[in-house]
Amino acid sequence: MTFHVRDILKPAADRKPGEKVVAILPAYNAARTLERTLRDFPVGEVDEIVLVDDCSKDGTADLPSRWG
Repeated sequence: MTFHVRDILKPAADRKPGEKVVAILPAYNAARTLERTLRDFPVGEVDEIVLVDDCSKDGTADLPSRWG
């Protein structure tokens, strides 16, 4: 079964004032797929993204600094 981020998020209109959405992404050698995953996030629906890299050897941990 495949889930997309947009299928499991509560819409911003249904959130209480001050409620935040934080996405925690565990990653291991995900440099090739991570940007595609992030593009699946609906614009404005996620307040913060935490990337947890598990000693990847493909530059996964360097990606956030390139995104600015």
